[in-house]
Amino acid sequence: MTNSQIIEVASQVLGFASALILYWGSFGVKWEERTIKGTSPRELSIEFWQKHLGWIGLLFAFIAVACQTYLTFNP
Repeated sequence: MTNSQIIEVASQVLGFASALILYWGSFGVKWEERTIKGTSPRELSIEFWQKHLGWIGLLFAFIAVACQTYLTFNP
């Protein structure tokens, strides 16, 4: 495999992983399990993971776009 093929595959894998992580991170607490103030341990845990999964998904998406931009300008 050449370097450009490796970068292309990395871009595709990271783009797909980004989509899955951001989708998975979008799930919240079910309506029936919510509390008025939103301070139950389950709600706090899900909020913590949503924040971190959002940043990880954003980072993966940024790296995928950077790989594609590199391949576009450096054929």
